[in-house]
Amino acid sequence: MGVALMLAVGLAMGAGVEGVGTGKAQAQEASGGDSAGGRAEARGVATRPEQAGSQEAPVGPRRDVPAPPVGMTERGKAALKQARLGNAQPSQAKEITAPVRGGSPSSQQPENAPEVPVQGTSFLGVSDSGWFPPDPQIAAGPNNIVAATNGAVNIRTKDGALLSSQTLGGFFSALGSEHSGAFDPWVTYDPYLNRFWIMAVSRDDTTQRSDILIGLSNTSDATLGWRLWELNGSVNGSNPTTNWCDYPKLGFDTQAIYVTCNMFAFGGGNQYSKIRIMAKNQFVNNTAIFWWDFWDVREGGSGTAKAFTIQPAVMYGATAASGGFLVNARGGGGTGSALDVWRVPNPLECCNGDAVGPTLNNQGRSVAGYGPSDGARQPGTTTQINNGDSRLLYAVWKNGRLSTGHTVACGGTNACGGFTELNVSAYPTISTLNDWVLTAGGEDVYFPSVSVNAADDKTMVYTVSDPNRFASAAWAAIPSSTDCTNCVDGGTNILRSGQSTYVRTDNIGRNRWGDYSGASPDPNGQGIWVLGEFAASTANTWGAQVGLTYQAAPPPANDNFSRSQAIFGGDASVSGTTRFATREPSEPDHSTDTDGASWIGDHSVWYSWTAPNTGSVTMDTCSASIDSILAVYTGGSPGGLSRVTDNNNDFGACGTNNFGSRVAFNATAGTTYRIAVADAGGLRENSFVLRLVQPVPDTTKPRVTSVAPANGATGVGLSANVRAVFSEAMTPATINTGTFKLMRAGTTTAVGATVSYDPATKKATLNPNNNLRAATKYKAVVATGAKDLAGNSLDQNPSVGGNQNKAWTFTTRR
Repeated sequence: MGVALMLAVGLAMGAGVEGVGTGKAQAQEASGGDSAGGRAEARGVATRPEQAGSQEAPVGPRRDVPAPPVGMTERGKAALKQARLGNAQPSQAKEITAPVRGGSPSSQQPENAPEVPVQGTSFLGVSDSGWFPPDPQIAAGPNNIVAATNGAVNIRTKDGALLSSQTLGGFFSALGSEHSGAFDPWVTYDPYLNRFWIMAVSRDDTTQRSDILIGLSNTSDATLGWRLWELNGSVNGSNPTTNWCDYPKLGFDTQAIYVTCNMFAFGGGNQYSKIRIMAKNQFVNNTAIFWWDFWDVREGGSGTAKAFTIQPAVMYGATAASGGFLVNARGGGGTGSALDVWRVPNPLECCNGDAVGPTLNNQGRSVAGYGPSDGARQPGTTTQINNGDSRLLYAVWKNGRLSTGHTVACGGTNACGGFTELNVSAYPTISTLNDWVLTAGGEDVYFPSVSVNAADDKTMVYTVSDPNRFASAAWAAIPSSTDCTNCVDGGTNILRSGQSTYVRTDNIGRNRWGDYSGASPDPNGQGIWVLGEFAASTANTWGAQVGLTYQAAPPPANDNFSRSQAIFGGDASVSGTTRFATREPSEPDHSTDTDGASWIGDHSVWYSWTAPNTGSVTMDTCSASIDSILAVYTGGSPGGLSRVTDNNNDFGACGTNNFGSRVAFNATAGTTYRIAVADAGGLRENSFVLRLVQPVPDTTKPRVTSVAPANGATGVGLSANVRAVFSEAMTPATINTGTFKLMRAGTTTAVGATVSYDPATKKATLNPNNNLRAATKYKAVVATGAKDLAGNSLDQNPSVGGNQNKAWTFTTRR
């Protein structure tokens, strides 16, 4: 049976994975048939027995292990051969010049274009794993990023700290040791599920079996475990073949995921392209996995030429009515001048148990002519870097606009990065928004990838090189097509410069690089993360560099609950910001008005404070620069919090500062309180000082410092009052006839009197109702029931155990 294993990813270098649960794929009976997109049959396919237990990831990466050679069609091979003979077909698209920054500005930069987006943090994502080509991929979630290559899966914080590192085969090792050579990773973050997807494939020439390996993270945090599946990629529906899946790609819409493969015979030779559609809820619920396969897909929907490298789009801003989109370039990786845009309007028909199956619609769109480049130049050698053929390298859909691109030959240079953006919102009607190729001021540009943020701005990441520049990771900004078309913002930005010559040939003599780059939007809607390849300092090795674009810095360190910033003591203030902060999926609404309206707090940061004492505490953000929310909780996770108090700058909490919030509550010593500071109204620029004050509790016990008449006095007047002065302010209600008494010595009956207390002088006065008896000894007592403002009881003699009364005597005159 097909197996799904729950995995807990280790949080240390080289940590293994642990199987903690299982789920099985079951067969779905259905009939096959022809469709407009090729032949199709839907069946969930039994794959292998389940395995339990855990398996450690390999201790270290294997060295000098090439990925299986990327397959090409005969049309692609012929076009590439012509290119290497000097007969390349240069792209007929408009050529956009984006020279390396510091050179002359791009002539295509519009006068009203925004300034070049900032580049924020940058760090090494993956070092050379021994595999080539690396095939870099990246996905960004709210908490961390996943950077994957052939031979490695690294999970890092957004400031670059390594949380987990495994080989690609080790990541999938719980599915069986036969996947130790897994290759062609593809990773993405699904904003509809708030989870990561990762995919790779494996190939066994002996058994002629090819598996599609899929992982889905348990949560939006990539470190909190993954569930894995092994699906037979050799079958078409449920029919066995002797073909293997090459160059797999994974896309998604709101309801389904789409896996595409170029299918090659184990004996060699391209056979066809395949599309596999699977409902997401099967993976989320860990139930049986059913799918619907389209195979032998043809250009034009029903043409004679086989489609090649169908890219499923990762779709942002979609609804269920959007369906799923896919795209391929005609020409089989060779020359061409048209794209096939595919749409699946009813993806859930893949897996609902009937034999109907989803619909695969096709619409062609003419674009400028293209063909493969003969390679990319580099210093120190005449051996060019192989940059593949003209197949599409990525597809991203946002709000009805479909972007894609590839490496193509262009005039004046060997290689350019192609970019095409289509308006498919009225599909099957399609219009072209952008259709151009990018050159870095005459340098070669290859293996581009593009992603998009909430403002529809885009980043293209690619490798750039020429006879004077080692292969370097680079990026360029593409403004929204609503701002301008056929333009870029500024030039080529070097993410990390190459440092050496790269010559590393495979078993058919190609100097392998690529075969693609990685780009991913940050869930905060602003940043775009990229992963680009560069030639490392050791000759003939590579590295993959992470970069953040459109955002000056990663989210604050305390963006997430799990990384709350600790505050210590009873009198503290800390500076903070919600700039680039995010909201975790299980995070509560942080404020509720008296009328029941909730205020989410779009972007929050977290603090933790353990109360050192029991007593009242105040917290405020009265210095906030924009509308702020302040909330206090107890609890150990975002989804398990109990609210203590909150304020959304209501009721003049901070006086004249209408942005600030203030709360007050009684804290319990030793209790840890979680404090959220958020901004309301969708803003992200809030800077503030969080001020916390809990007065140090008064534990000093009061005593009587002076009395009148004095102790042992004689000749005291018969109309005298009795007075006691305290060491500190007292609670007036505790100074009364029950705690301040006068009696004849040797008796226990108090004389009638009134007792008063003056807070200004801290003096208590006992005024007898009648004159005192002459020549009589009296005893005055202030009892321990008298308390100060902090509730401490009188203790006249701390050297004696327990609280002690104050007592003294005097004698009246004759």
